[in-house]
Amino acid sequence: MLQRNAFSVSKWLKHQVLLDTAEMEELCRFPFKLYNVSQILPSADNEVSKKEFLDSYRDYIEQLKEGKVVTPRSFSCAISVEELHVEEIGPGKYMTKQRLPVIQMQPHRFFFSKIGKTIQPMVMSPESIPWGIQFSYPQIFIRDGVFTKTTGFPNTELFTNLMRWFRAHTHPTTFLYQEEKISTPLRLGKNWKEDHPFLPTHNLGLYVYSKDA
Repeated sequence: MLQRNAFSVSKWLKHQVLLDTAEMEELCRFPFKLYNVSQILPSADNEVSKKEFLDSYRDYIEQLKEGKVVTPRSFSCAISVEELHVEEIGPGKYMTKQRLPVIQMQPHRFFFSKIGKTIQPMVMSPESIPWGIQFSYPQIFIRDGVFTKTTGFPNTELFTNLMRWFRAHTHPTTFLYQEEKISTPLRLGKNWKEDHPFLPTHNLGLYVYSKDA
């Protein structure tokens, strides 16, 4: 049985995106804040500054291009237009409490199955390939056993605007394997000009879109 005022969410919309640093800086111009929701905190300060996040993302991209794997802690955040409150759960221990649906951000990696020639998002195995960030938002909000669509919640408009931005500034990614095209829902920033150093070890390549595509 759900506790009073307890809530859960379901039917997530998920988008996996790899952007270059300038594109991520542009994305962060949207009016939102980032919050640490993945850790027990030593204080009631749960906000992750956009500067801290962008510094981590810049380092992530530089390391990725050098063939190194890093997983910045700031990638595991919630995005919200409204402040997320903190509750003390013990002496010097605080946790962010979500009362409304938020946009969940997570580091993203995918696995390529050579047998099935398929791309499997959000597989965190040693053989998986780093590919930016996954942005997720639920379609169903459940409080006290009552199901509600999230269409009327504050972060819904923000998520819709982010998705419009993704459609305008990124491509759905097509990989090449043994001269065969593999279409995927993974998205790649239109300004991405580099090779992805993790792909050749899996005999994968990127299908290059024309400039006007």
